Amino acid sequence: MKEIIEQTKKWIEKVDRDLISAKKLFEAKIYDYCLFHAQQAVKKYLKFLTFKSLL
Repeated sequence: MKEIIEQTKKWIEKVDRDLISAKKLFEAKIYDYCLFHAQQAVKKYLKFLTFKSLL
């Protein structure tokens, strides 16, 4: 179970990094890459929620 918790923390850290990247790219008006990182964050978070519901 401890390993699952550690993997979950790493997964959420990746989501956070994608959101930070999206915000910085938005501020720089680089919208195509901003949207890419925002989409990746949503995709990873939905996968996390799906995985969590299976436990």
